Amino acid sequence: MEEGDREAIPEIFEGSLKKLTMS
Repeated sequence: MEEGDREAIPEIFEGSLKKLTMS
């Protein structure tokens, strides 16, 4: 895995968590 991809995963995961918390 590339460093850029590794950094992008937490961002997407965090966004999904926020969506779940909101709904």
